[in-house]
Amino acid sequence: MGESEPGTDDVRHWISRLTAREKNRIIERLIAEGATQLGSELLQRVRQGGGSTLKPTSMAKRRTVGELLHAAEAAAAERSLLASEKAARDKARREREAALARERHLDALVGKEDA
Repeated sequence: MGESEPGTDDVRHWISRLTAREKNRIIERLIAEGATQLGSELLQRVRQGGGSTLKPTSMAKRRTVGELLHAAEAAAAERSLLASEKAARDKARREREAALARERHLDALVGKEDA
């Protein structure tokens, strides 16, 4: 656990050494398996400065029920956070639009008081 996190330059350098085929395999696995296990695996490889081949899916470390539940809880929390942030942005946008509409309405009424 005492390992330091690789910096952006380290990650860029590691990615630049991957072949196009390997990058495609990483993307395929990301889509098929999700980011949790693959992200950990890639981070470990960057730390080790490892080669450009991923472990085949069948040889990848299997996750325990606890790990799967933890990953599901983390994903649910992330989705909830994103939904809350989106709701806040939408509310702020609606409030801005309502304020602009009210301002236009009041501007349209100017000069019509005694008409």
